Amino acid sequence: MTIQRLLIEWADVLNFRIMPALEPEAKRWLLVQRCNQGIKSVKEIL
Repeated sequence: MTIQRLLIEWADVLNFRIMPALEPEAKRWLLVQRCNQGIKSVKEIL
């Protein structure tokens, strides 16, 4: 199995199993951690 395939499978696990189980604050924190290279801020949308 290639590295690229493993990353795709991990992304699927994260998006469809882990993210739905997280509290909203934890989801926001995770988003900031994953995207902090190119995004300056994350707005909370209600």
